[in-house]
Amino acid sequence: VKKEYIDKAIAKKDFSACISMVERPYRWEYLERFSPNLNDEEYWDLLRYVWTDTENFWQCEEIATSLLEDPKRTSTRSQYLMNDEERAILSELPERVIIYRGCSSKNRHGLSWTTEPRVAKFFALRMRNKGQIITGTIEKSEIIAYLGGRDESEIVAFPQDVKEKKTEYLG
Repeated sequence: VKKEYIDKAIAKKDFSACISMVERPYRWEYLERFSPNLNDEEYWDLLRYVWTDTENFWQCEEIATSLLEDPKRTSTRSQYLMNDEERAILSELPERVIIYRGCSSKNRHGLSWTTEPRVAKFFALRMRNKGQIITGTIEKSEIIAYLGGRDESEIVAFPQDVKEKKTEYLG
């Protein structure tokens, strides 16, 4: 039944409906597949949806990075990936921002950071592993996006743009 629904959505070019029905680990692949058929607003809106609904980001980081860096789309990224409130919050941040990443040793180099230490601690401890919090700084001009949903104060940034990293290991 699900496959039929997906096939019908593709035939109607309703890519949003299709992606919402695809299992989470495959949504990035479908977004990549459909991207040539999307206008910029649809592209960034779907990317945001898939981004915020992804659990094991390390499984799709390569595709997500290539979609974030699509040279045909980067000029409209801040216009459509963030809403007005998020753009305003980003503009109010200082030129050099302290950010945090809560993670395990397996996913230290991800793209998802936060301005809130409590959020980083939650992510560091949520899998009951020995988590870690990485603290670093980033130039505001290097931030890809600020996403305010889910009360995470999320900063999307490429790991190589985060400087002065320090790691705190949690037991």
